[in-house]
Amino acid sequence: MALMKGMPSIKALKTFVEVAQSRSFSKAAQSLCLSQSAISKQIQQLENQLGTSLFERHGSGVELTEAGQRYLGPVFEALDILSQATSEMLQRQQGHTTVKIHLPPSLANLWLIPRLGGESGLNGIHLAWWQEQSTS
Repeated sequence: MALMKGMPSIKALKTFVEVAQSRSFSKAAQSLCLSQSAISKQIQQLENQLGTSLFERHGSGVELTEAGQRYLGPVFEALDILSQATSEMLQRQQGHTTVKIHLPPSLANLWLIPRLGGESGLNGIHLAWWQEQSTS
């Protein structure tokens, strides 16, 4: 896909944001459940890919370089947009749940729905009920 050619991985970008926010490779490693060496390697690969240093390393942690500061805002915003889009997609898919129940509509309206907390208590679940036609 041409759009993604040359793009850093989302994993690397998430690692960059986590290190920038925590100002520590160790804290980022803990937060992301990775080793400190894995964090260091991802940041090094990202810096190599971008052709610039994103962090100044100190004994007490790391600080963003000027390039890192410029990069952080757009990366954070892009990851937030992806997260929101994914969340909305999942909610839409989950919001189309249909439960089919075989019972008379009067029983559904007078007994079932009130016990489920009314229409508002259904949390996106669509109830469908039907009644067999009598043959008499």
